[in-house]
Amino acid sequence: MMDYKVTKILDDKGDMRDCIELVRKKADVVPAKMKTKTGIFGLRLQGNELTELPDWLEKFKNVQELNLSENKFEKFPLVIGDMDAIKILKMSSNSLSSLPRDLIYLRKLEELYLDYNDFEEIPEIIFDTNIKELYIRNNKIRHIPAGISKMKSLEVLVVDNNQLEEFPEALAEMPNLREVFIKKNQIEKLPKGLLAKMSKLEVLELDENPLESPPHEIVMNGIKAMVKYEKEQENE
Repeated sequence: MMDYKVTKILDDKGDMRDCIELVRKKADVVPAKMKTKTGIFGLRLQGNELTELPDWLEKFKNVQELNLSENKFEKFPLVIGDMDAIKILKMSSNSLSSLPRDLIYLRKLEELYLDYNDFEEIPEIIFDTNIKELYIRNNKIRHIPAGISKMKSLEVLVVDNNQLEEFPEALAEMPNLREVFIKKNQIEKLPKGLLAKMSKLEVLELDENPLESPPHEIVMNGIKAMVKYEKEQENE
C-alpha cells in the first residue's frame, strides 16, 4: 500500500497549510484513504504512474496547489474542473495533447505548467482563462494564434524549445505581459516596431533561434539593447 505524508507549505498569505505528498512512489492510483482529507491546501502527486484521478477528489474544494507532473496522463482529468480553488496546476511531463473546456471552471487559476507534453498548438481554451503565468516548454508548437491576445491577465509566457517559426505579433496586444521566454525555436526575425508596443515587457529571452534581426550580439545584451536596435532601424 502506498503511504502518503502530510507536510506543511506556505500559502500566499504566509500561513502554514496542510499538503498531502505522494511523490515518486510508482503509484498508479490515488489511495482511497485520502478521501477524508478534503480540507488540505496542497496535493502533490508528481512522479508516479497515474493515468486518471478518482471522482471523490471533487470534494477537495480547498486545494490551491495541485501537482500531477511526471505521470502518465494522456487526457486531462475532468474532476479537476470541480476543484475550483486551484491557483497553481502542474501537469508537466505527461502525454497531454489537448485540454477540455472544463478548464474555464478554474476561475482562480493563476499558474499553469504544461511543459514536456505532446501539444502541437496552445489549446485555445486557455485563452478564455485569467491565468498569469503559462509554461508550455518542450512541446511541438509551430504557431501561436492571434487569439492569445485575449489573455489580458497574462504576465509570464514560457514557450522555449518548440517549433515556432514566427514571433507572435499578438503578444503586443497583451497589456500585462512582463516576461517572454521563447528560446530554442526557429524564429529568424522580430516584427517591425514590436517592442515599442510592449511597454511593460521586462524580459525577452530569444537565445538559440536562427535570428537575423535583431542580430545575436544585440539579443545577448537584453531587452534594452533590443529596444535601442529597433529604434535605430526605424530611423534609418
